[in-house]
Amino acid sequence: MCLQKLFVCTFYNNYRVRWVEIKGIRYRKPLAVLVEFQDGFPVFGKINDVLKVDEYFYLVLTLYKVNDFDHHYNAYYVQSTKTSHMCSVASLKDHQTLCIYQTYSSVSSYIPLKYHVED
Repeated sequence: MCLQKLFVCTFYNNYRVRWVEIKGIRYRKPLAVLVEFQDGFPVFGKINDVLKVDEYFYLVLTLYKVNDFDHHYNAYYVQSTKTSHMCSVASLKDHQTLCIYQTYSSVSSYIPLKYHVED
């Protein structure tokens, strides 16, 4: 399957859906997900689109850069990047969806975790 070139490839059973619920977790925009860990820090992505390709679901994400962890809020201090990313729901490091909370300045946000997640 042509994942890197998804938008230029032709598939027979592909759909753009508003949301999908898998094992009781609803994936929809503008929620965030924990995609992976890099250098000990989580990599978050904000859901922009949900795609169904054959029997698999993929998330089109905007990645967020982690600046720091705020112990007072028990949340990661993050900043949106211009980097787009696509991954399957099955490949996520953690399957729980997360909220993104904006600060008064429009450039930064907080993403609190519901529980401790390790690499």
